Amino acid sequence: MKGEHNFLWVGRLNQNKDPITVLTGFEKYLAIHPEAHLYMIFQEADLLETVTIKIKESPLLRDAVFLKGAVEYKKLPEWYSAAGFFISGSHREGGSFSLLEAMACGCIPIVTAIPASLKSIDNGKYGFSFEPGNSDDLAQKLLTASKISKKDFSAAIEMYFKEKLSSKAIADRLYEILKELQPK
Repeated sequence: MKGEHNFLWVGRLNQNKDPITVLTGFEKYLAIHPEAHLYMIFQEADLLETVTIKIKESPLLRDAVFLKGAVEYKKLPEWYSAAGFFISGSHREGGSFSLLEAMACGCIPIVTAIPASLKSIDNGKYGFSFEPGNSDDLAQKLLTASKISKKDFSAAIEMYFKEKLSSKAIADRLYEILKELQPK
């Protein structure tokens, strides 16, 4: 990845993950930041034809979006670390492994305002959120995110993940809860 404005999308190309809203919002962002790039990693490709057509029909998206397809799991941290921002367009989610992996690498999240994602980014303290299916809101959040100090925010996200969301942090918290529940 080259440049300052690199975005990463990791998910399935399906209606729930809503790659079309992500592409539409990103296209609006590109009108102001034509140097930006979006890399899309996916395993399942239900909407691959629709996504490919959307990209080919847009002069802005055509040179800025890269469909990478499947990437070996152990190589994903390299992608998260190289990108400045992680985008998710999910309409519903019980929890997102890709969001947590991105945060572990300091990748700045821009996610839909659904409960699981909002919980992960501490209601916007460690990322940005937009209304599901709303490409205008996404474009606005992309603009807002591009104005922050990425280095400082990235470091804060990585530290927050380590202290609150990592396996060790969760295990330590569970241990403390179990200690409190022990009869005295």
